[in-house]
Amino acid sequence: MLPNFLQEAVGIVVEPVIQFLRAKAISCGAMKLLKSVEMRYFIGFEMEIEFVKFILASAPVLKEIFI
Repeated sequence: MLPNFLQEAVGIVVEPVIQFLRAKAISCGAMKLLKSVEMRYFIGFEMEIEFVKFILASAPVLKEIFI
């Protein structure tokens, strides 16, 4: 677990990154085609969890995700 001050710093960085990814995903439509995801070295940091949530919410034909 990260110390509180690091968690806050990560949170400040995470939201703009998620917004950027959403904008790019909408503009190119690639997320609509995503069928499989494999993530390695997943630790469970907030930014990783937010990224997984983003994938799950944005990829309607996703069949499998390996973490």
